[in-house]
Amino acid sequence: MPLEDSVIHSEYRNEDEILFMAQSSHPDNSTLVAIFVITVVTLLMIALITWKLCSLCNKWYKRRDELRPPCLNCNLIAMGEAVSYADGSCPQCGNNT
Repeated sequence: MPLEDSVIHSEYRNEDEILFMAQSSHPDNSTLVAIFVITVVTLLMIALITWKLCSLCNKWYKRRDELRPPCLNCNLIAMGEAVSYADGSCPQCGNNT
């Protein structure tokens, strides 16, 4: 006999105890709503944090090109010591000089 059956059919339990046990084993609607709200808020927080991290990464990647030291050949072209291609791009890095 399973445990639940032994609890319900026990001669030591009266009907009020059995009814209370049956009601207390299932969460009420307010508990389910609270669990749902907490789950939705948690998922939204995860999505927001992920979105923020992605936007920070995109800013870093865009800024990374700005922080890269200039090409030495570009400096030579700017000083007039080297020649760029006809379209004005650097032969070393391809930047427009």
